[in-house]
Amino acid sequence: MSEFGDFLKPQCIPSKLDNFAVRQAILDALHFHLKDFSGTLFDIGCGYIAILN
Repeated sequence: MSEFGDFLKPQCIPSKLDNFAVRQAILDALHFHLKDFSGTLFDIGCGYIAILN
């Protein structure tokens, strides 16, 4: 999880304001609906791809 720390704990600082609101909104929505999920969740988004670095 440490490799995704920047995404999972967005900071509201001048250098990151361009994506702070979007990331925070995604996390808020996931936390709100987490109780509705079960089984395996497959993310097909196209954000940061850790395996390519």
